[in-house]
Amino acid sequence: MKFSTILTLLCGILLLTSCGDIKEEITFKEDGSGNYTISTDMIPMMRNMMKGFATMGMTEEEKLDTAAVTAKLEAMLWKDFKGEIDSTLDISSKIPEDIKKDPSKMALINQAHMFMRGSQEKGYMNMGMDYTFKNTKNLTELLTIIEEGQKKDKKGSLFGESKTETKITNTSFYRSSKQTKPVKEEDASVMAMMKMFESMNLYTTLNFPRKIKSVTVSTYEVVSKTDKSVTLKYNLLKALEKGNAVTIDIALE
Repeated sequence: MKFSTILTLLCGILLLTSCGDIKEEITFKEDGSGNYTISTDMIPMMRNMMKGFATMGMTEEEKLDTAAVTAKLEAMLWKDFKGEIDSTLDISSKIPEDIKKDPSKMALINQAHMFMRGSQEKGYMNMGMDYTFKNTKNLTELLTIIEEGQKKDKKGSLFGESKTETKITNTSFYRSSKQTKPVKEEDASVMAMMKMFESMNLYTTLNFPRKIKSVTVSTYEVVSKTDKSVTLKYNLLKALEKGNAVTIDIALE
């Protein structure tokens, strides 16, 4: 798998590997540095995939025992996740040579860490990426690499292509994404795949060192807001179907 594909899967095309919500959080410090995290819970997707396997070998009478089916399903689901998991995924062998030879891109990549975190007790197993950035330029550069990877990735292109603009200053945050190449509605297989994600949402949480003056969004809706933090969400399928611009425009004091 190409590195661009890994980034694409975790930073925008997670919907191809998940039936659960995608959560994105960006925390900014006063000096412009901060942290970017994006993740999704693997469990809902795995649970849906394993439902049929849980009833294999069971009699019709046993299949009617909901509690027994659920117990078998959960045992299968968590078999390979024993105890608390907090692992860093090594992707060094997946990075193409041309990327390794580019010092500027490797500097960005080395700041990003793929992870798997969770447990049966907590009820989730998150897979995602943490990225610590030194300044806002680092963040926008990484997001550009992600978008470039999406355009090159065949799986990503199934859902059309988009152009994202991100501008970050000490007193503002702006991000807008709009499809430049829409989903091919005549492609029945793609449309059927999209329907699998009709309940999926992208949650974006933004934490700032300064107070928020105003929040203007399109397609997104405001879930919660405090003086210095806001959480937004939008439905992935509706955004893809309508092809609307997905925009966040925040002014800070």
